[in-house]
Amino acid sequence: MLVLKDLFYSDRRRTGEKRYLFSGVSVRSWNNVFEHQPVNQRTLNRFRAANAFYMQQTGIDLLHEFAEKLAKSLKDAYLGTNLKRRMDSIMVDNGARKLSRLQLAHVVIKNMLMVLDENKIAIPENLQHYIEDFDENKVTYHSHTPAAAKLQTAFQDACAVRDLIPGTLNDCEEAQMLIRFVSEQVNTNTDGSFHSVRDGKELNSTVLNNPVEPESTFRKKAGENHQGYVGNFAETVDLDTNRKIIDSFDFQPNIYSDSKFAKDEIQKMAEEGDETTLVADGAYISVDNINEAAEHGIQLVGTAMTGKETPDLTADFEIDEETKTVTCPNGKTADRVTYYEKTDSWNISFHKETTCKDCPFAATGRCPMKNHKRVRSGTISQKKIQRAHLQRTMKSEEAIANYRFRNGVEAIPNQLRRNQKIDTLPFRG
Repeated sequence: MLVLKDLFYSDRRRTGEKRYLFSGVSVRSWNNVFEHQPVNQRTLNRFRAANAFYMQQTGIDLLHEFAEKLAKSLKDAYLGTNLKRRMDSIMVDNGARKLSRLQLAHVVIKNMLMVLDENKIAIPENLQHYIEDFDENKVTYHSHTPAAAKLQTAFQDACAVRDLIPGTLNDCEEAQMLIRFVSEQVNTNTDGSFHSVRDGKELNSTVLNNPVEPESTFRKKAGENHQGYVGNFAETVDLDTNRKIIDSFDFQPNIYSDSKFAKDEIQKMAEEGDETTLVADGAYISVDNINEAAEHGIQLVGTAMTGKETPDLTADFEIDEETKTVTCPNGKTADRVTYYEKTDSWNISFHKETTCKDCPFAATGRCPMKNHKRVRSGTISQKKIQRAHLQRTMKSEEAIANYRFRNGVEAIPNQLRRNQKIDTLPFRG
């Protein structure tokens, strides 16, 4: 807080007296702030704005650091030694209006034209309708022009408005949003002029959705469309007393995957020397993440695994990299072995009439190799073998206990949605 006090103030008051942005109290009264200055919503909003500005300038989130240091102190004070951690994520809606491509074009054009009008820059007559009241509804809903034609006209107008922006306004937010919109949504000629509307299938999840939320991204998860962000949190539980403390959290655009969150959490635990077992669902689990965690003495436990299930017998294959041989679960060595360095995998085949003869796994259809006319063949790798082993462990009694333990973390997103109203917070970014 002292760092914020020294950096953030506003002198917009008529008296000219410098005042701290997040508290609104004068320099002279700072030492008595807690005795004389009431705290209200504006105080908290200013404090949040100051912290956000400091983070933009330095890359340091003071509130985040404070919260995690406080959580660590609470863990040391209230939790014992029999600890276990669990992790989950929550999709957070950005709270902004969901715009079609035509509505988005209209909004960014209107915002920029209003800035040009404020700066006394002449606006061509064919573009003036954008700053009229209810023009967006007229164009979007009341016009009988075909949708493709309306879209092309709006995108042409966006290019025209972009060309009106003087160099002195290039850095304003409205100009940046319009320029970004044109670069993402429009195919242009070599001279930068409009050529065509970009096919919607060419757009990725990072394109601008709404200028009031330029950082939010689009993602489809569990059959639902999400536009906004994703929060991730980890909770440490004392298994003896059942005390729980949320000691780690992160917030990213919603295309940030759970697997990346797992890597970040493993790295954070490694830096702190924390070797507590971490339990998470299948989206966090991969062979690479489990191996990386093991390198730092951390056991990363998954309650499931995403993707297509690997055949169970794959776990019983053995690869000898020194002799370049592969042995199947029936104890037979592959007749042909080819190693592919790029994918770190082995292509193998077994003769059906000799090597695979009388094989109990082939007879019952359990062999994971593909059946051809003369051979059985397929691709095997250490990752596949390890993944099959993990699938087996997830059916054990210990895995079922971990599944029940991880379910306890589901109460946190439920709390954030029902009581904290995280999807409708009156803040942006």
